[in-house]
Amino acid sequence: MSPCAWEAQGLDEDPHSAHLTQDICDVTAWLCVKYHVPSIRLWLYRHRWQRGRQITGVHALACHEKPLRILSGAEAAFLAIGYELRDTGGEILVHPLFEADLSQHQVLRAYARIEAALRLSRLS
Repeated sequence: MSPCAWEAQGLDEDPHSAHLTQDICDVTAWLCVKYHVPSIRLWLYRHRWQRGRQITGVHALACHEKPLRILSGAEAAFLAIGYELRDTGGEILVHPLFEADLSQHQVLRAYARIEAALRLSRLS
């Protein structure tokens, strides 16, 4: 498990929360490398009833000249690693960004994981 700090808002009982934490961390690291930005604030949105790899949406914020590119990259990355984007209305909870200093090894591992998933999704 990476050192990503994450607090779920009332979703601690979700058995997939550790995977969600790691996925948020990996996608954030991938976005930073891919778009050459020092940091990105990334949030996932979910309905209270969504679990596992179901999310309502993604929001990415960075000091960058093309924020829509970063947002579409974030959405593509989550889809590639198996998430389902589905907004059916209703109350939405926010999963906060991670705050951590990752080692170069952790960043490279995250980058390789997301790139491999994107390549596979393009072949499908």
